[in-house]
Amino acid sequence: MKGRILNAELSVRLRAFLSRAGFNVRLSANARPLDLTAVDKCNPISALYEANGRSALVRFPLDSCIFFSHLAFPCIKGGPSPQIKTLLDYAAGRCNRWDNSDLVSFYQRFRPLNAAQLMGLDNPSNSELLSMPAGCAFLPWESKSPKELLELEKKSAVNEARQFGRSADVLGSQFYGPNAEEKIRLEYDRLVAAYESLRRYGHNLDFEGFGNIQALIIGLQGCYKAFILVGHHRMAALSALGSEDVVLQIGGVSFGGYAGIEHAEHFPAVQRGLISKREAETIFERIYHAEQPRLY
Repeated sequence: MKGRILNAELSVRLRAFLSRAGFNVRLSANARPLDLTAVDKCNPISALYEANGRSALVRFPLDSCIFFSHLAFPCIKGGPSPQIKTLLDYAAGRCNRWDNSDLVSFYQRFRPLNAAQLMGLDNPSNSELLSMPAGCAFLPWESKSPKELLELEKKSAVNEARQFGRSADVLGSQFYGPNAEEKIRLEYDRLVAAYESLRRYGHNLDFEGFGNIQALIIGLQGCYKAFILVGHHRMAALSALGSEDVVLQIGGVSFGGYAGIEHAEHFPAVQRGLISKREAETIFERIYHAEQPRLY
């Protein structure tokens, strides 16, 4: 997932660079997302079939969205997300600095010692997960190896810092601590910037497909939720603003479209022996039900 996020961010940056150089980058009609935002209560699986290999833009209930990777926060007010809580406090005038936000206590408190803790596996069948750093944590349906994910997390942190005018030395994960003060400040600034942009201008869509909130559809017993891949800060902002729905970009070559618990035995992590089928199902069910790892 982190690799896909990195690719999406690089695509946006490359497009912006070419635009400044006088080149207008446009996709062919068949490569752009299929716009299904006007379809009322659009079934996401139907949308993926309708898109026929392309990505699709669909309107999705915000309370059926899950964000922040392994922490699986629900996109609701009053939920456990310190990001949403920070923005609610900001909107109410209770928080106007990064150092009096809930982010500080979050990054001080939530410090998984290894990949197993971040994944929510107390006694993993694969003991190697206990010695892997948290950055190696993977989602059952991901195809990249733990080592690849760790490297991509580091590269993503560098790119994010540069993108927002910070030193490339501002490393750390947005998903867990410990983090240096400058990283926490960066996360606070990104949240506030997303909130103010959405409050003033609304949620603008990119019909070329480069800058939208991206999601994977996950399914359990015939019901579906959206697992956010790109756009965590915007999702927190939309939740704090009280939005009832959100337009998501789903499917396509870069992000895939659907992961269902019925396919657990076929998930890459299971096929490679990194976790058992039952562990994959346990992680999947926890995420689907927006439950956090025990450490949280």
